Amino acid sequence: MTANPSKPGQLGIFAIALSSCFSSITPPEAVTQIEQVFIDNRATLVELADTAIKEMEQSGTSDWKLPPANFYDSAWIAVSLNGKAFVANFVIDDFYLPLVYVSTNEPADAYDTCANGGRVVKTLEPHWYICQRDRN
Repeated sequence: MTANPSKPGQLGIFAIALSSCFSSITPPEAVTQIEQVFIDNRATLVELADTAIKEMEQSGTSDWKLPPANFYDSAWIAVSLNGKAFVANFVIDDFYLPLVYVSTNEPADAYDTCANGGRVVKTLEPHWYICQRDRN
């Protein structure tokens, strides 16, 4: 028995499977753009993360919105879900493809961003990653 793609049910299942494959593909030019932003602004990004961590430790807060900058759309830092790390997210262009800082250098601590629903697309250097969030 062969599959008949003209049947609506089979075609729908095929379309869903195909779309889920394409939704996880990360355009290389987007990764290159984020990497270049990191290279161009590394010192500022490191300082932002370090300063925010100190502020959070002193104030006892679990999250902190980072100040605006011309090279990212939004940024925040929060204590990881497991409470072991500080995780900063810098949205350059696409919410689903952030530049991520993880204080423990364990991407799994960035739950739903770099692990457990998300994935590391590229490691830039220790603690710094480009990750892809799950779009579902």
